[in-house]
Amino acid sequence: MTYKGYLIDLDGTIYKGKDRIPEGEAFVKELQKRQIPYLFVTNNSMRTPEMVQELLRNQCELETPLETIYTATLATVDYMNDMNRGKTVYVIGETGLKSAIADAGYTVDEDREVTYEMLVKATLAIQKGAMFIGTNPDLNIPTERGLLPGAGSLLALIEAATRVPPIIIGKPKAIIMNKA
Repeated sequence: MTYKGYLIDLDGTIYKGKDRIPEGEAFVKELQKRQIPYLFVTNNSMRTPEMVQELLRNQCELETPLETIYTATLATVDYMNDMNRGKTVYVIGETGLKSAIADAGYTVDEDREVTYEMLVKATLAIQKGAMFIGTNPDLNIPTERGLLPGAGSLLALIEAATRVPPIIIGKPKAIIMNKA
Protein backbone atom coordinates (compact mmCIF):
# COMPACT_ATOMS: atom_id res chain seq x y z
CA MET A 1 0.00 0.00 0.00
CA THR A 2 1.29 3.46 -0.91
CA TYR A 3 0.47 6.44 1.32
CA LYS A 4 0.29 10.04 0.11
CA GLY A 5 2.00 11.28 3.26
CA TYR A 6 2.71 10.54 6.90
CA LEU A 7 1.83 12.17 10.22
CA ILE A 8 4.65 11.19 12.59
CA ASP A 9 4.75 11.47 16.38
CA LEU A 10 8.00 12.58 18.03
CA ASP A 11 8.04 11.59 21.74
CA GLY A 12 8.53 7.84 21.86
CA THR A 13 8.84 7.53 18.06
CA ILE A 14 11.84 9.62 16.98
CA TYR A 15 13.27 10.17 20.47
CA LYS A 16 12.56 9.28 24.07
CA GLY A 17 13.78 12.10 26.29
CA LYS A 18 17.40 12.55 25.22
CA ASP A 19 17.65 9.08 23.71
CA ARG A 20 17.47 8.75 19.92
CA ILE A 21 15.31 6.09 18.30
CA PRO A 22 17.36 5.07 15.24
CA GLU A 23 14.50 3.23 13.53
CA GLY A 24 12.39 6.40 13.57
CA GLU A 25 15.25 8.47 12.20
CA ALA A 26 15.86 5.94 9.43
CA PHE A 27 12.17 5.99 8.49
CA VAL A 28 12.13 9.80 8.16
CA LYS A 29 15.35 9.81 6.15
CA GLU A 30 13.82 7.26 3.78
CA LEU A 31 10.73 9.47 3.38
CA GLN A 32 12.98 12.43 2.62
CA LYS A 33 15.00 10.39 0.12
CA ARG A 34 11.82 9.30 -1.68
CA GLN A 35 10.33 12.82 -1.39
CA ILE A 36 7.24 11.50 0.39
CA PRO A 37 5.45 14.25 2.37
CA TYR A 38 5.47 14.02 6.15
CA LEU A 39 4.54 16.15 9.11
CA PHE A 40 5.79 15.75 12.66
CA VAL A 41 2.74 16.03 14.93
CA THR A 42 3.46 16.28 18.63
CA ASN A 43 1.43 16.81 21.79
CA ASN A 44 4.49 18.27 23.49
CA SER A 45 3.88 21.98 24.09
CA MET A 46 7.11 22.68 25.97
CA ARG A 47 9.04 23.57 22.80
CA THR A 48 8.42 25.94 19.91
CA PRO A 49 8.62 24.47 16.40
CA GLU A 50 12.04 26.13 16.09
CA MET A 51 13.18 24.37 19.26
CA VAL A 52 11.88 21.05 17.91
CA GLN A 53 13.69 21.64 14.63
CA GLU A 54 16.95 22.30 16.51
CA LEU A 55 16.44 19.23 18.71
CA LEU A 56 15.91 17.06 15.63
CA ARG A 57 19.05 18.50 14.02
CA ASN A 58 21.32 18.24 17.06
CA GLN A 59 20.00 15.16 18.86
CA CYS A 60 18.67 13.04 16.03
CA GLU A 61 20.74 14.18 13.05
CA LEU A 62 17.53 14.97 11.14
CA GLU A 63 17.30 18.09 9.00
CA THR A 64 13.67 19.02 8.46
CA PRO A 65 11.95 22.20 7.29
CA LEU A 66 10.09 24.20 9.94
CA GLU A 67 6.80 23.70 8.10
CA THR A 68 7.06 19.94 8.74
CA ILE A 69 6.59 20.49 12.50
CA TYR A 70 3.06 20.87 13.90
CA THR A 71 2.67 21.03 17.66
CA ALA A 72 -0.35 20.84 19.93
CA THR A 73 0.40 24.48 20.68
CA LEU A 74 -0.03 25.48 17.03
CA ALA A 75 -3.23 23.44 16.85
CA THR A 76 -4.45 25.16 20.03
CA VAL A 77 -3.80 28.61 18.55
CA ASP A 78 -5.59 27.59 15.34
CA TYR A 79 -8.52 26.31 17.41
CA MET A 80 -8.71 29.47 19.54
CA ASN A 81 -8.66 31.59 16.38
CA ASP A 82 -11.53 29.50 14.97
CA MET A 83 -13.55 29.93 18.20
CA ASN A 84 -13.11 33.73 18.11
CA ARG A 85 -13.84 34.20 21.84
CA GLY A 86 -11.52 37.12 22.44
CA LYS A 87 -7.80 37.59 22.71
CA THR A 88 -7.11 37.19 26.44
CA VAL A 89 -6.03 33.83 27.81
CA TYR A 90 -4.75 32.39 31.06
CA VAL A 91 -1.95 29.93 30.34
CA ILE A 92 -0.59 27.20 32.57
CA GLY A 93 2.25 25.85 30.49
CA GLU A 94 5.79 26.02 29.21
CA THR A 95 7.67 28.41 26.93
CA GLY A 96 6.55 26.83 23.66
CA LEU A 97 2.90 27.26 24.56
CA LYS A 98 3.17 30.78 25.98
CA SER A 99 5.31 32.23 23.19
CA ALA A 100 3.17 30.82 20.36
CA ILE A 101 -0.02 32.13 21.94
CA ALA A 102 1.53 35.56 22.48
CA ASP A 103 2.93 35.56 18.92
CA ALA A 104 -0.60 34.87 17.65
CA GLY A 105 -1.73 38.18 19.16
CA TYR A 106 -3.24 36.97 22.42
CA THR A 107 -2.75 38.76 25.71
CA VAL A 108 -1.31 36.09 27.95
CA ASP A 109 -1.95 36.16 31.68
CA GLU A 110 0.64 33.71 32.90
CA ASP A 111 2.64 32.36 35.79
CA ARG A 112 6.04 30.74 35.60
CA GLU A 113 5.61 27.63 37.75
CA VAL A 114 2.57 25.56 38.60
CA THR A 115 1.30 26.60 42.01
CA TYR A 116 -1.85 25.99 43.96
CA GLU A 117 -2.87 29.61 43.31
CA MET A 118 -2.60 29.04 39.53
CA LEU A 119 -4.94 26.06 39.82
CA VAL A 120 -7.34 28.18 41.90
CA LYS A 121 -7.28 30.97 39.29
CA ALA A 122 -7.96 28.52 36.46
CA THR A 123 -10.74 26.80 38.43
CA LEU A 124 -12.51 30.07 39.18
CA ALA A 125 -12.19 31.30 35.59
CA ILE A 126 -13.71 28.07 34.25
CA GLN A 127 -16.53 28.25 36.79
CA LYS A 128 -17.26 31.76 35.46
CA GLY A 129 -17.50 30.51 31.88
CA ALA A 130 -13.94 30.58 30.53
CA MET A 131 -13.26 28.00 27.82
CA PHE A 132 -11.20 25.12 29.27
CA ILE A 133 -8.72 23.96 26.62
CA GLY A 134 -6.03 21.31 27.06
CA THR A 135 -3.23 21.03 24.54
CA ASN A 136 -3.07 17.28 25.11
CA PRO A 137 -4.42 14.54 27.37
CA ASP A 138 -1.09 12.81 27.94
CA LEU A 139 -0.93 11.78 31.59
CA ASN A 140 2.79 11.12 31.24
CA ILE A 141 5.76 12.30 29.19
CA PRO A 142 8.25 9.58 28.21
CA THR A 143 11.81 10.63 29.15
CA GLU A 144 15.13 8.93 29.71
CA ARG A 145 14.34 9.17 33.45
CA GLY A 146 11.01 7.37 33.05
CA LEU A 147 7.42 8.55 32.73
CA LEU A 148 6.94 12.07 34.14
CA PRO A 149 3.60 13.83 34.80
CA GLY A 150 2.16 15.31 31.61
CA ALA A 151 -0.43 17.94 30.78
CA GLY A 152 -3.25 15.43 31.21
CA SER A 153 -2.39 15.11 34.90
CA LEU A 154 -3.05 18.83 35.44
CA LEU A 155 -6.15 18.72 33.27
CA ALA A 156 -7.53 15.89 35.39
CA LEU A 157 -6.98 17.91 38.55
CA ILE A 158 -8.73 21.01 37.15
CA GLU A 159 -11.54 18.91 35.67
CA ALA A 160 -12.12 17.30 39.07
CA ALA A 161 -12.23 20.75 40.70
CA THR A 162 -14.60 22.30 38.13
CA ARG A 163 -16.53 19.26 36.90
CA VAL A 164 -15.99 20.70 33.41
CA PRO A 165 -14.20 18.47 30.90
CA PRO A 166 -11.51 20.23 28.85
CA ILE A 167 -11.59 20.58 25.10
CA ILE A 168 -8.61 18.45 24.10
CA ILE A 169 -6.66 19.63 21.07
CA GLY A 170 -3.86 17.04 20.82
CA LYS A 171 -3.70 13.39 19.94
CA PRO A 172 -5.62 11.17 20.03
CA LYS A 173 -8.40 13.72 19.44
CA ALA A 174 -9.26 14.69 15.89
CA ILE A 175 -8.68 18.44 16.25
CA ILE A 176 -4.89 18.29 15.88
CA MET A 177 -5.04 15.72 13.09
CA ASN A 178 -7.64 17.72 11.14
CA LYS A 179 -5.60 20.90 11.58
CA ALA A 180 -2.42 19.08 10.54
